[in-house]
Amino acid sequence: MGSPPIPKPAHVEPPPTWLGLETRLPAARCAMLSRLVDGHRAPPFLAFHPPDEAVAVTQASEARQPIAPPAGRSRSRKGIALLVNDVFSTYQATFRSAIERAARRHGYNLVVFMGREIGHADPNERAQNAVYGWVSSEAVEGALVLSGTLANFAGIEGLQALCERLRSIPIVSVGMEIPGHSSVLVNNRRALARAVEHLIHQHQRKRIAYIGGPASNEEAQQRLAGYRDALAAANIEVDERLIAVGRFNLPSGQESARAILARGVDFDAVVAANDDMALGAMDVLRERGLRVPEEILVVGFDDTPVARFAARSLTTVAQPIDEMAEAGVEALLAATGGRPEKVRLSLDAHLVVRESCGCGYATARPAASSRAPATSAASYLERERERWIDWLCPSADPSAALWRPSWGPALLEALARELERKDGSFLLTVEGTAEEIRSHHVPLEQLALFLRRLQQRFDEGGYEGASHFDLEQLWMRARALMAGMTSRHEARNVLDQVQGSVTLRAVAQRLSVSFDTRTLARELERSLPELGVDVACVALHPAADPTMFRSLIALEEGRPAPVDPQSYTARSLLPDGFPRAPVWSLLVWAVTFENDVLGMVAVSGKAPPLIGESLRAQIGAALHMGALHARVVEQTAFQERLSREQLAQEMAVAQRIQTALAPKDLAVPSLAIAARSEPADEVGGDYYDVIPVDGGCWIGIGDVAGHGLMSGLVMLMIQSIVSTLVACAPDASPARLVIDVNRVLVPNLHKRLQRDEHATFALLRFFDGGRICFAGAHEDLVVWRAATAQCESIATEGTWLGLVDDIAAATWDKDLQLSPGDLLVLVTDGILESINARNEPFGMDAVMRIVGTHARSSPETIVDELISAVRAWAPRQRDDITCLVARYEGARSAATA
Repeated sequence: MGSPPIPKPAHVEPPPTWLGLETRLPAARCAMLSRLVDGHRAPPFLAFHPPDEAVAVTQASEARQPIAPPAGRSRSRKGIALLVNDVFSTYQATFRSAIERAARRHGYNLVVFMGREIGHADPNERAQNAVYGWVSSEAVEGALVLSGTLANFAGIEGLQALCERLRSIPIVSVGMEIPGHSSVLVNNRRALARAVEHLIHQHQRKRIAYIGGPASNEEAQQRLAGYRDALAAANIEVDERLIAVGRFNLPSGQESARAILARGVDFDAVVAANDDMALGAMDVLRERGLRVPEEILVVGFDDTPVARFAARSLTTVAQPIDEMAEAGVEALLAATGGRPEKVRLSLDAHLVVRESCGCGYATARPAASSRAPATSAASYLERERERWIDWLCPSADPSAALWRPSWGPALLEALARELERKDGSFLLTVEGTAEEIRSHHVPLEQLALFLRRLQQRFDEGGYEGASHFDLEQLWMRARALMAGMTSRHEARNVLDQVQGSVTLRAVAQRLSVSFDTRTLARELERSLPELGVDVACVALHPAADPTMFRSLIALEEGRPAPVDPQSYTARSLLPDGFPRAPVWSLLVWAVTFENDVLGMVAVSGKAPPLIGESLRAQIGAALHMGALHARVVEQTAFQERLSREQLAQEMAVAQRIQTALAPKDLAVPSLAIAARSEPADEVGGDYYDVIPVDGGCWIGIGDVAGHGLMSGLVMLMIQSIVSTLVACAPDASPARLVIDVNRVLVPNLHKRLQRDEHATFALLRFFDGGRICFAGAHEDLVVWRAATAQCESIATEGTWLGLVDDIAAATWDKDLQLSPGDLLVLVTDGILESINARNEPFGMDAVMRIVGTHARSSPETIVDELISAVRAWAPRQRDDITCLVARYEGARSAATA
């Protein structure tokens, strides 16, 4: 499989240099690097060669650009990895940017693997460390491990275990020494001791509280040791009550400060093992009414950007992050170039004094030089320019490749013009340089440092004239310009973050309802460019196989990019041939939900890492919800299939009940009877019966509410009860039998079956003389009179069965008389309520019209015509259709019942 197109120049055997640099280093840098090597001794393989004067130093930024692989070919060039654990940490963000700049200067791309601390106590957080398992020789050439941030839980043993898993590639540790691997360190112990010494000697503080990091973190141990060293050197006894342990974040700094205050012990200064904890302590001190620096001095460690923008700018220990990044990248490239020797570099940090210790309010100026002025400021600058370039832009500075050929000389030339013409060219050049610095991802503080150094040179004197006042005004205006630009830059960042949060909220809403991968992919392709993501790849584990990936989406230049849809090994990280265009930096997260690892997301572009972290969480939640939704749909479909199968079986049983109970013999003296009941697909509960008795017959008709087997069972109970009652009391009145049917039916329904079905029901007693006595509540009876050839509708007045225990008060007998030739027609609501395409019911009028039209025909013909008309009216039979037609043919004898 392929790997990210993170290029390096074609291999050429380099001359002997420090860590395999492809150019000879200037003498100043060789001396600096020699001093950096721990113990002031270079390992045998390090050969420092000053350059020949005739050989110009090749600038990496001019010589190397990212290279895309030829079209149609797999990637052959890779990059280097950086392992970090916190997207929100300003310290890690600063380090990440510095390492990216260093990698870019050497023509390499950077793949940043964003996990969590090794051995994190929270399994949901720990699951995100799956991203470290994708660091391999198939994806990158080597890895930088920001070890000091990863070891808070697992310590050095956990880091060693991680490096063992990554043994297929060279590893350089930044921040902590890992046995068996090259390491770039800062002298934490000495740096922290100097910060404490500053408080003791410069500010006469003796009750100094300390907020340290986790005990398992080696950097935290070294800084605590430095705190103890400084107190011991000043003969100050360590008060353990003034020491608290945090977790290198702002909340733990707040907790630690509260813990120290709760102990009731006096203190006059606080030193914290990093800036975030120092800022947290300042928050708590402010809450308690303790003023910084008037009452309590505060010092941090790391000099992260947020330290400069606190309510009181934070005095802190500045790690040489750019130098560490450069050294780490060079050590890694040396290892990837085939040099197996391990290097241990230890760099010094320095104290940056600001407002939180009171030094930022001092107004002292350097003493003026005693040299007699000999020339004008402009001439002085022209004379010293070349020498100043070497001093202002030291070759050892990692950004010298940009300062020495362009920015530094341009600023000096603009200052010379300003001193001569006073045309504003210097401030314009400062502003333009600041914008260009940002475009090269160089910290703006480097410009401020350049200006401070330049001012220092002029403050030493060596020129004459009235330029002192002019220069002082110029420095003040330059500082004001820089402050304004910084404020505008920060304000713009805030505005971008607000707009980004609004866009992210809308994206999150859309992703939250993406219940399948196709919809999710479509939403990501739409949303990622809105969030500023130019290059992205989202890949999922197919069939829960953690060793493989399958691409969900791939974007290049904000547009979908074609990739191989087949699965590929997770160790390759990205699908073969992607991306086709090179990228300088790629951020990679594991997509998780709780402790389940679902896939990975890799992004590049102008979007901040916070966007990537949010996307990781949103994609994980969307995938989890999609899986839940799929399972719900699957289970619902399964239940529906079972329900349909069960219903079909019930319908078959109900249909058999209904057809089996239909009377087979309709022969009744003096009556010609025809009847038919046609069940619907979902059988209802239609009931009809003809029970011959002496002197006539009983006719029953009804309809149980609902459909299915239960309705069929209720209908079966009604038929059984009626048959039994008629057999026991054939001469009882219809009202009496209807009341008794209900009395037997209700407890069976309500108590035994726990059901609330009910039924329309009418019971008719026919006598040979044509008299009919009836009771109950059902559809109207239709009678066609032979004498008038007209139909009439006779209402059944009563109440339904199954609602209440006793229906005697609502049940009574009614009579009607048939003459020879008259027709009696009974129907159920399946006929009357049949709906046509216009949603119109068939209705009683249509029944009476059809009966009237075919009244002279046989009862069988009338039944056929009526049912045929209903079928023609309704495209779908929604309910059972039941119809009974009886023609009175006259009494059998002169006697009547």
